Amino acid sequence: MIQIINLTFPGICRRKLISLFLLIAVFIPFPRIAEAQNAELDIYACLDSSVVNMPILRQKPFLAEILENKLKTYSNLYLPAFAVNGQATLQSHVPNLPFSLPGTPSLDIPKNQYRAWIEINQPIYDGGFSKAQKEVEFANNSVSLLQLDAGAFEYKKQVAQVFFQVLLAENQQEILKDVLILLNGKKKTSMDAAKNGVLQENDILKIEVEILNQERKIKELEQAIMSGKEVLSLMTGVDVSGRKLKTPINKSIENEISDLHPELKLISLQQINLAANRSLILVQRKPKISFFGQAGVGAPNPYNFFKSKTSAFYYAGLRINWTLWDWGKTSRETGNLQLVHHLLAEQKSQKTLELKNRMIRLENDSKLIIEQLEIDKNLVKLRKQIRENSANQLKEGIITLIQYNDEVLAEEQALIGLTIDEISLIRIQFLIQFENGTL
Repeated sequence: MIQIINLTFPGICRRKLISLFLLIAVFIPFPRIAEAQNAELDIYACLDSSVVNMPILRQKPFLAEILENKLKTYSNLYLPAFAVNGQATLQSHVPNLPFSLPGTPSLDIPKNQYRAWIEINQPIYDGGFSKAQKEVEFANNSVSLLQLDAGAFEYKKQVAQVFFQVLLAENQQEILKDVLILLNGKKKTSMDAAKNGVLQENDILKIEVEILNQERKIKELEQAIMSGKEVLSLMTGVDVSGRKLKTPINKSIENEISDLHPELKLISLQQINLAANRSLILVQRKPKISFFGQAGVGAPNPYNFFKSKTSAFYYAGLRINWTLWDWGKTSRETGNLQLVHHLLAEQKSQKTLELKNRMIRLENDSKLIIEQLEIDKNLVKLRKQIRENSANQLKEGIITLIQYNDEVLAEEQALIGLTIDEISLIRIQFLIQFENGTL
């Protein structure tokens, strides 16, 4: 029986992977990075290509443009603001004097009035509001970008998962093909022996059954490899069909969790964002100074009712706004930000603890597989020797063809077990790099 292990990554949502597949299929015209169909393809090339072709990372230019527009908006706060206004009214009553004074003009205010004017407002000092707002936008943008990187981080795990599944299937298929060649060779020699009456027909039929089983297993693996490579091509934008996956080389890795781990770095940036928002809250209480003015024409003059005909008017001045007391609103808001900062610190500690726990489990699994590999290698060596001895015994008629066939299959299982452990060890090494944030 073929053993195909399920190389899954903890915490990865299958629905999320399918959604990403659909997004890629709709939006990406995949470039074909390598044209050589017979060349080997390693996991690093797959991971790099998946990042290049990841739809989620295509949001970065849009985020950069949004940030630029917001920064321009806050930079323009110091520019003068102009407004053009106009109104025309017809009212039932107007002010009038119930008496008249000798030598003074009469107050003749028309009931139909109009005016048109221009207003100007020029900020002089905003207490650092625009600068603080820019810092908040920078912090928000950094958090958004890192959230995209965190999504890409999870996506790369999925790419690695598919890569190792296909790699394992390819290695198993090679073992089965070697066994099939061996069985076909024995079938040929056995058929000659059967003609001479040395072997019975059932022995030939049984080895033919095993050959068909091997061919069926090879076909199953071939289908699994083809499906896996289609998914890998979809995820990376590299045409993987017809190319052999290269087995990564075992190497020493760091077991310490890096501060650059996307999830930990995201929490740190969120804490920086809180500090920027705190500064923004504090500057809102600082005094703000601006110049304002108004100029226009109207009838009657809004500042001199004695001028009932169309005349010009204007006024200008300085304005200061200073919130001296807000009934504790600022202190409560900054206090809440401090509480959120503590919450994020605890989240970071929790995430670090979870990562360390996973690292410990992976390291223990790695040590166990290393020990198993020594046993596997010895087992394969012994099984190979037994199979070779059985071949000689079969020639001498000491054992039957069926007994020899059993030894061939036993060696096949030993080789598959060795292959599974070798690839599992490399896979765990990559998982450790994902968990410590160095890949």
